[in-house]
Amino acid sequence: MSDKPHLSKTQLEMVAKCPAQYEHRYVLGKKRPPGVAAVIGSGSHKGAEVDLLHKMETGVLMEEEAVTEYAGDEVKRKWAEETPVRQDGDPDQGGAVDEAVFLSRVYHRELAPRISPVAVEQPRMLEIPGFKYDIMLIPDVEEADKIRDLKTKGKAPAATEAELSIQGAIETLEAKVRGRGELPFVLDILLRGKKKPLTQVSRPTANDHLALLGRVEQVTKLIDAGAFPPTQPGNWWCSKKWCGYYDECAWGARKRVSVGLIDPASLTSRLVQRRAA
Repeated sequence: MSDKPHLSKTQLEMVAKCPAQYEHRYVLGKKRPPGVAAVIGSGSHKGAEVDLLHKMETGVLMEEEAVTEYAGDEVKRKWAEETPVRQDGDPDQGGAVDEAVFLSRVYHRELAPRISPVAVEQPRMLEIPGFKYDIMLIPDVEEADKIRDLKTKGKAPAATEAELSIQGAIETLEAKVRGRGELPFVLDILLRGKKKPLTQVSRPTANDHLALLGRVEQVTKLIDAGAFPPTQPGNWWCSKKWCGYYDECAWGARKRVSVGLIDPASLTSRLVQRRAA
């Protein structure tokens, strides 16, 4: 196996959201427990995965009771492995199990019957010769004529979620490189507490793929330079609820702020004459 480093869609998305968060996670190696929503998402994903693998291997879906059991057991396994961070309004373990079971049932009834998988959770590496990094990807589901991804959310996303997806660009580019042609990217969304899923479809273009590769180049420059600026103050993800590094981040709670090259004591101010119109 090659020891060449790689980037993933999670890393690219994290850099886009907050480079400082990327530094904490991938440079300093600080892992944080997942939130309850992420654990529920893992459970529903597991249910979908085993359901579609069974369909791919046998031609029929798994029994619903077995699907939901896999989903609930995955939540219990994740919870035992690392207790998630609970925020106000989050369910306890039993409630999280119930939510994952409910969502896996929605997937089994509403989405799985119309999906014909040829690959499920199959890791792939998009190799970039002569470049420092490759790109790792794990498409949720590949069909003969499309790539699908499953998300679990608390509320309906923006209508442009699939269209602007970094993951969609990566997975359709890799499929194209493999000779699969111009496949659409389908985003299936399970909404917590809702019996009907949402589906968005996008068709990434050659320009989208070029933009993705340009992003990869810029992210690589940032990583190599070791320059990780903070996100814009006030962004919703820069909060104790959504960032596990908030309390220790100089840009978040500002509890650990140190002087770098700019010493506040050295600052001066002068009046600048306005130019005539």
